[in-house]
Amino acid sequence: MQQHIARIRRRTGCTNCRSRRVKCDEKKPICGNCSRKGVSCSQTERFVHDQRSIGTRPPRSGPNADLDFGPSALALAGTAQPETTYDALQLAQTAPRFEGPSQSSQAGTQVLRLGKQTADLVQRYQNGIGTWLDVLDHQVNYTRHVVRIAFCSRLVLYSICALTAKQLSLASIESERPDWEAIAARYYGESLGLLINHLNQPDNSHEIELTAAIALCSYELLDHPGVDYKRHLDGARSLIQSRKPSKTWTELEKASFWVFARQDVAMALVNESPTLILPDEWRPLLPTKLIEEDALGNKVLWLLAQIIELRFGSSASTVNESEWCRIQDLRRDLDQWFTSLPPTYHGIPISGTEESGLVDILLTMTSTMTGLLYYHLARMLLLEHWLLKFDGLKFVSNEVPRFDRQYLESQLQTFAQSTMNISFSSGLPHSVWPVAVNPLFYAARYAPQYDQKLRIWAFLHNIEEEVGFHTKSRVLQSQRERCNQPTA
Repeated sequence: MQQHIARIRRRTGCTNCRSRRVKCDEKKPICGNCSRKGVSCSQTERFVHDQRSIGTRPPRSGPNADLDFGPSALALAGTAQPETTYDALQLAQTAPRFEGPSQSSQAGTQVLRLGKQTADLVQRYQNGIGTWLDVLDHQVNYTRHVVRIAFCSRLVLYSICALTAKQLSLASIESERPDWEAIAARYYGESLGLLINHLNQPDNSHEIELTAAIALCSYELLDHPGVDYKRHLDGARSLIQSRKPSKTWTELEKASFWVFARQDVAMALVNESPTLILPDEWRPLLPTKLIEEDALGNKVLWLLAQIIELRFGSSASTVNESEWCRIQDLRRDLDQWFTSLPPTYHGIPISGTEESGLVDILLTMTSTMTGLLYYHLARMLLLEHWLLKFDGLKFVSNEVPRFDRQYLESQLQTFAQSTMNISFSSGLPHSVWPVAVNPLFYAARYAPQYDQKLRIWAFLHNIEEEVGFHTKSRVLQSQRERCNQPTA
């Protein structure tokens, strides 16, 4: 057996760059990558034991022993480490086309061998963050079908493991736990390399690429949910738009689109801008039969995306007649959606009302909880737009009625109250918590009582603590708005 050369080497670079496995420029006091992302930069210098082999690699040991990554996917792709999914897609266009075997990035018939840690992450994915992705999918594609594919596709397997480990690294759910951050970074880096490799395969699968991209973009949004969101979503967006959405897409491709659509809407609300994929492009994938609760939820999500486009697509303080007609059309669409709901969709009020005026509601399906939260948010956003353009409406035409500001404000409080009723009801599952963040942000803006605002802020803080979904910036923004409000 050939000898392994062991030596001590110096490893520099900040903690963030090392965990993401990207080159750090080591600028002081903050490196270029951290400066661009707006995150804190912790720079240290450490020495590590380095084993270099002129022959066979030594056996793995330690917490990552069972990852069994085999040959470097990035080496197979013949390119450097990309920083995001979008970078991987860009590099794939310039990387040499891979001529060798598929390296198990495709979903074949051969089942992969899983180590203990990988198997544990798959189980945690199915019971945890995978359920977030299926909140509006009765076929549970991401917790059932995606896992089946993962057992035969290393690309999909490592992508969902990266996402799961990242979420676990952010959640305060275990007192003693592995270094999930390092584990997540390892899976993430290998996934990006496999994605490049996959994109250069002659028999690549759009379904697998899009599934992996959704998981990896979700990872990036958990990791850095800031102004760079477009860069993170661009990876999945470019794959979606490379093959125009159509009714011929597979069920998993359609499910992947709706996961992306929810992320696109969430980030558009945070950044007060239209969605990256505009609502008109969603039409081919809109449900035609509004019978199932998940289809109804996707329909109201589409209406919400249109209202976001209306609300944040123009900075003009006045409205013209066409915009006024658009406001009324969207109001009627929301009315029609709500009145067409089956009785069971609304849930069952539990007897007794809290002192704060909130009502506990029994809702048994994540799809109905999600759909109603999107509906109340859409109502608040449309009313807010209406109210902000109130003074300009009287100049549109003689046919425009005079509106009462007090009525619009009371309606905003009503929908804020309904949002709180759902969000604070007993039994709201963790999978719906990320959906509730933006509706609760707007509910805090229009909640009539200060103790209701306090309860919203506490719940949003709890979401980040328990499940690792970033809410701190929303809480701070809401509290600043409260401080800037004029006193009565």
